[in-house]
Amino acid sequence: MQASPSVVPQQKLMQALWGDEAPDSNSLRVLLHNLRQRVDKPFPTPLIHTVPGKGVCIRGSE
Repeated sequence: MQASPSVVPQQKLMQALWGDEAPDSNSLRVLLHNLRQRVDKPFPTPLIHTVPGKGVCIRGSE
């Protein structure tokens, strides 16, 4: 949220969440899926966006 609307690389997210003890690479995908289910699903416009090859960002409708 603090970096919004900038793109945060997946490696930076993993470091912030798990430090040097990062689990397998699928864990971040599962976490983001669950977050989208809670944050984005009830509303017509998603806030969480994946930017292919770059990372994830949070953007509202502009």
